[in-house]
Amino acid sequence: MLAHLGTKPEGTYQFAYDKTDKILTQSAPKNERYTVRSAGVLDAIGTPQTLVIMWVDEGFRTAAIGTRDGTFGAILDRQPRGSADRFNAAIQILKFNGWDVSQLKKVKK
Repeated sequence: MLAHLGTKPEGTYQFAYDKTDKILTQSAPKNERYTVRSAGVLDAIGTPQTLVIMWVDEGFRTAAIGTRDGTFGAILDRQPRGSADRFNAAIQILKFNGWDVSQLKKVKK
């Protein structure tokens, strides 16, 4: 993770996707499972939380994600440092979608 909004834990997030069951599993920093409701919309299993993928770059390296209720948002990248251009694009997407990007906290690498 490059930056986040909200109170979710910082650090390395690890995800795996099962194409057959259409379940995304987050194994770090804590275990959470999501079912894919539709393209870019994932419902947490066992909680009412919905995770929305607002933007992914063309190479699927960087993403802007957030909870539907606005309590969490993040910029994720496959690399610890990511690309400045993609990071800035993700910030613009969060801003366009109504997030207060002044609250973004960069994650220590």
